[in-house]
Amino acid sequence: MAGLERLVEKYTGQKTQVSVNGVEGMLTGEQAQRVLDGRRAAWKLADKQGVDKQRPDAQVMGAVPVDAFNVSVQFIPVVGPPRRIKARGNWDFRDNYVNGSNPDDMSSVSVKLQGCMRILGTTTLTYDYRGNQTANAAYLKDSGLSTGAPISGIRDRVSGFVTNFDHGFTEVLVQNDCAAAQIGAAYAFEHNQDSNAGLSASAGWGFLSIAYTNITPALQKGSGPIYANF
Repeated sequence: MAGLERLVEKYTGQKTQVSVNGVEGMLTGEQAQRVLDGRRAAWKLADKQGVDKQRPDAQVMGAVPVDAFNVSVQFIPVVGPPRRIKARGNWDFRDNYVNGSNPDDMSSVSVKLQGCMRILGTTTLTYDYRGNQTANAAYLKDSGLSTGAPISGIRDRVSGFVTNFDHGFTEVLVQNDCAAAQIGAAYAFEHNQDSNAGLSASAGWGFLSIAYTNITPALQKGSGPIYANF
């Protein structure tokens, strides 16, 4: 995030705004990077126990450890004209978490639009813990054109103790065809495991709702809202 912020600042003169789960208020990209690096360092201490172990202090909700992943949301200004901005929601699992199975996970960036703002497109990319981009692991489930909250499905799977969804992002590109105005963004990610249940998903400003056809261990994390003028 710090590197992305430097690049954005170089070309637009603006810093990024970031919201990280568990941290009150908005952070700069550099501040958010320090927070997430600290959490990763704590994970790596636990990783020395072995890839199939979890931290002894981890809390568990169902079968998904509460510290299994982090989420954040940030704005990325786009050089114009026209007026454009990206709202990016990020997720990041600890490297020793290797539980990926049916049904698919859900990732949603919700944007609060005003006036002539409109969503142009949604992109979701997935990576393994080594930073390699993984193919065919994400798809657009709902465009969110009427709700302002596109939903992407993440086909989370494990091969050779390597997850194809260790980290990634969902990014919504928004264009404003009128005068500068305020936009809001928030992010939510839900991970589930060990169930072949069917699911339905809906989302709107600040929420992601998932309904399963039978009992499914799941954990959802969300960011706080962030705002920008563009």
